[in-house]
Amino acid sequence: MINNKIKLLFKKWLCKVVAFYTDQPYELVLNEHHQFALKPSSDTQSTKWFLVVGRQHYNEQLNAYPIGNKKELKQLLEIEKKSKDKQQATTQTLVTVMAAEQSQVMQWQFAKDLPKAWFTLPESLLMSQTVNDGEVILNTHHNASFITKHQKNVCSSLQSKIINSPERFASMFGIPLSKVININTEQEYLERVINGLYAVPKQYLQAFLNIPVNIFNKRLALRYSAIFGGIFVVYGLLTSGYLVFKTHQLESQLDANKATVNRALNTLNVYMTSRDALQQRQQLLQQLPITSPVFLVISDLFNSAELSSISWQEGRFVLRGKANKATDALATVMQDSRVEDAKFDYPSRKERGGESFVISFVLNTGNDQVIPAVSEQGAQ
Repeated sequence: MINNKIKLLFKKWLCKVVAFYTDQPYELVLNEHHQFALKPSSDTQSTKWFLVVGRQHYNEQLNAYPIGNKKELKQLLEIEKKSKDKQQATTQTLVTVMAAEQSQVMQWQFAKDLPKAWFTLPESLLMSQTVNDGEVILNTHHNASFITKHQKNVCSSLQSKIINSPERFASMFGIPLSKVININTEQEYLERVINGLYAVPKQYLQAFLNIPVNIFNKRLALRYSAIFGGIFVVYGLLTSGYLVFKTHQLESQLDANKATVNRALNTLNVYMTSRDALQQRQQLLQQLPITSPVFLVISDLFNSAELSSISWQEGRFVLRGKANKATDALATVMQDSRVEDAKFDYPSRKERGGESFVISFVLNTGNDQVIPAVSEQGAQ
């Protein structure tokens, strides 16, 4: 709810500082649904902060200069600008690419009869900030035009008999065409332009600064500074309060769920321990070639020892493993009534985590006295 109020305040502020000039002057307003809309304006005296100019009211050109020095390039552009300004036009330049031996400069030449504004912005620049390379906007709102972006440069053109499709437009500029974005309604047009105003690099704006004649004075500067300062302070306070509230809410939820999380972790720990014990027993049982009561003997050992192997050697079962005390493991084996002649085959050795042992024994059941059968060929 707080975010919605902040967005609404910001939209109202944009309506005060942004104006449009397409087929005629327009004001930016909000409709009953709090969406942007255009309203014809008869106010030609007030000066807006931002004026968005339709494609039919300026010429756009990309120039390349064999200059890599920023200072030299700036001097050359100032000379060209003075020459073009004498032709009853206002020229704005923007250096988009500067390399060691060559620089690329975008130039926009605006008509002289445009309304006054601090920043006069071409709609093609703003709308190009909302697309990726290869995406072409077909804007049919007011005068039809094509707009795209290629390697940081703006490419646009009014629709004509020759350039009458996105494919021909892309072919003219030698750029790939991957997607066509149709802009048919006023709402779609405004959404693209406003999003472009958000996305345009702020260092680009200084290239379009045009201080209106007889408009700058100390009182006006203080007035707008106070407005901007107040907006940013209010926005900062509201945002900080919202973040504090959300942080407290999330911490409360975390505390409430902590007991549930701990129970889940304990359950997971028990499951992992049981799974590891089961896998260990399955690995040991898979090693035995016959079914034998020896399983009943070694089942008690799993509670106090870790068995690494079980083998049949010369009529005896041989257990290899590790326990806290090897003698306890031998005593556990000897307690079973099926076991005879249980003994250590080798002296136990102390290791990290316990003592290793090798225990062998014989089962007194008839089935376990038989050595596992071998192939007839092996018996021969």
